[in-house]
Amino acid sequence: VTVLMDALAEMGFEDPELSTKPFHAFLYDPDISMRDNAYYYDNTINFTTYSPSQPNFARDNPTVWHELGHGVMERLMGAHLGFADSKGGYGGLSEGMADFVAKIIIEHQTSGTEFPGMNNFRIINNTGFYVTNEMHDEGESYGGAMNDMLTAVIKKSGREGLYDFADLTLEAMRLTRNHPSLSARSWFEHMLYAD
Repeated sequence: VTVLMDALAEMGFEDPELSTKPFHAFLYDPDISMRDNAYYYDNTINFTTYSPSQPNFARDNPTVWHELGHGVMERLMGAHLGFADSKGGYGGLSEGMADFVAKIIIEHQTSGTEFPGMNNFRIINNTGFYVTNEMHDEGESYGGAMNDMLTAVIKKSGREGLYDFADLTLEAMRLTRNHPSLSARSWFEHMLYAD
């Protein structure tokens, strides 16, 4: 949590109260319906029980940062934000952007240095896929587009590009606060306006 908050502060997340308010972690949700999962709710990242074949997500930094990404979005974009691709809850845009927040932190920590599994994240999926109405699958398109832009900016401007693009993304989040029906089109329009 500290790594994410410190990295985002360097890149523009300095909003009074929002950037210093702590997140909490609930490390054991025994609800069997939530097994093999991690989720964010009300300033808390939650981890569940795991099957023998599944990793413990509380020990996986990208998963932790993804769940905290939902929290950063909630703080900047508001609790009354609506997504056009999901009625009454998180949708593909939310999942893609949470993946993208994790990607920003990974880039901040690694400076592009290769590591095992670095190309296995959902938003780096370059194969064709079907929008399935499953929000994590739909998130690939949103987060993938953001990742493509980030990659181009880093290629052109290096670490300064990472900082600039992260700051731009955070500003677009602020500008979409409590949007009643945020869609891909309106998200990218807000990115252009923030730029």
